[in-house]
Parts: sequence; structure tokens; C-alpha cells
Amino acid sequence: LVVRKVRELPPIEAIPTDAPVAPRSWPSGIWVGGTWGVDRVDQFGTWRGTPADFVITYPAYATWAQLADSDWHVQVFNGFAGRLVYGLPLLPKDEAGKAGALAAVAAGRHDDVFNSVADVLLKHGRGDSVIRIGLEAPGDWFPWGAGNGANTPEDFKAAFAHVSRLLQARMPKAEMMFDISCGAQLRGQKDRMDPLTALYPGDEVVDIAAFGTQPPPGSVGEEPSDDGGTVLLYGHLDKQPEMSGWREGL
Repeated sequence: LVVRKVRELPPIEAIPTDAPVAPRSWPSGIWVGGTWGVDRVDQFGTWRGTPADFVITYPAYATWAQLADSDWHVQVFNGFAGRLVYGLPLLPKDEAGKAGALAAVAAGRHDDVFNSVADVLLKHGRGDSVIRIGLEAPGDWFPWGAGNGANTPEDFKAAFAHVSRLLQARMPKAEMMFDISCGAQLRGQKDRMDPLTALYPGDEVVDIAAFGTQPPPGSVGEEPSDDGGTVLLYGHLDKQPEMSGWREGL
């Protein structure tokens, strides 16, 4: 996914619907934001001239119980022919800053919750989803982030690895994604590669490595966005140097 800066984006109505579509060999998709649903994903595909291969979704996760019971965010995309990129929290919001919270995940104390997540995905025929475990790992804005509270890289890696193995066993067709946020420094880092090297959980539990970045307003990737959105780029570990991506924001 190439992001190029432009001074001004044309209104979507001004883009000819019969314009030729450049061929591509990599899958791409969208975070629809706003109103979720298949119709909105289809509108995006119609606008750009090719259907989306993926759509990004996130569960509600205020508590462990809410994460376990969350279903609507998967059900709302029933009928979408592509795959889900499922942003899976490693901790709910009410666990933020609690000492030992990630260690409890790594020890299997919340396996019932992650099994419930697998149940929801399988129920809706989404066993081939890309599971974005503990997304945006270096930051402090999510409860599981390495910069939140007393969390450490070792805590994060152990929790990620445990959940990945559990889900791999339940959903063998799913792919596990590890991603970092570009520009988010790891607490105490000494090298710009530390967020990647210190947090990476290992090839045996990661299928896809990814990074996200916030381009400035006026940037454009696969679709128009007033605020620039988030570009999530990834590569399959066994297919490098292929790179694919989604643009978050519509």
C-alpha cells in the first residue's frame, strides 16, 4: 500500500466510476468506521472498482464478561464475502494498570473468554479470520500495551503467545497478527527497533507481522479520508517481501 501526499482530494462524486482500476496482487481492505455493515463495505468496493478482501472489526471490551459476550461486531458483517481482521484485546478496559493482569492471561486464567471469542467467530463462519492480538503493542493507550501501568515486554509476549496457541488450536485456518504502532516509543527504549525486537512474540505464534501509522491530513491510500486515518501494513512471514495493507478511516 503506497500512501502519497496530495494537496487536495477531489470529492468522491467527481471520481469517474468507469475509470480503469490498476491491477494489484495483494489483498486490501477497510475499517469502515461510523455505520458498520456489509453495505458500507460494498460501497467502498464500488467506489474503488474492486471489492474489499478484508474488513476490520473490534469487540466491546469494557469487562471480561463483555468481551466474552460480544457478538454484534461479527454478526454485522454476515454476508461479506471477504475475511475479518479481528482486533482482539488482551485485557478489558477495567484491567488497565492492574499489576499481574497480563501474567494472568499468560497463565490461562481467562481462557474461557478467549474460547468464547473463538466460538463467536466460528458460529458466524469466520474461522479464517486474521486475529490482531493485542494490537498496537508498544503504546500506553490500551490496557495491554507495553507502556501501560506496570506491563513489560515479557508480560506482553507471554500473554500473546498463550492466546495465539489457544486460538490456533480452536481455529486452524485463522492467522495470528502481531502489530506495532510506528512512532510509539517503547518505555526505556535505546534503539528505534526496540518496539519490534523487544515485543515480537516469536515465529511459532505469529503468522503476520504488521505496523500501523497515522498519516497526516491530506494523505491518501485506498480511499478518501478527512482525517488521514490509520494505515495498517503487513507482511506474511513466509512470503516476504510481500506487503499488503488496510486503510482505517472512510
